[in-house]
Amino acid sequence: MYDRVGDDQLGDESRAVMVESLLTDEQSREQWRKRALFQLATESRISFAAIQSASEIGWADGADKLVERGYVILDTSDTATARLRELVEDEEASIISLSPAFDVADRAEAEGVWTPESQTMKTHDG
Repeated sequence: MYDRVGDDQLGDESRAVMVESLLTDEQSREQWRKRALFQLATESRISFAAIQSASEIGWADGADKLVERGYVILDTSDTATARLRELVEDEEASIISLSPAFDVADRAEAEGVWTPESQTMKTHDG
C-alpha cells in the first residue's frame, strides 16, 4: 500500500508505521531505506539511507540554521523521527545503530547561531 504513495503524501501516522517496520524488518528496511520518511529541523524530509551515511547526527526541535550549514539535525517534534530516536536508543529493542549524536546546543553555539537569550535555536530571517 505505501509503495504507491509518494513520500510527500504520507501523513505522520503512516510514516511512523513505516519507521517501525523499517527498523524491525529487514525486507522493509531494504524496500524503504531510500524513502524520505524522517524530518529535519528545517521541516524538509530525509531518508534512512541519508541518515545512516551522515558522519554524525543531532536531535532537536529546531536548529534550522545548523541544517542550512550541512548538519543532519533530526526534528524530535516529528512523530516518525521521534519514533526513530526511541527505537535507536532502546538498547534491548534496537537492531539499528546510527552515527554518534552531537549536542545541538553546543554545536550551534560553536557555529555562532546560538544566543543565550533565545528560547529556541530557531531563527527567522523575516
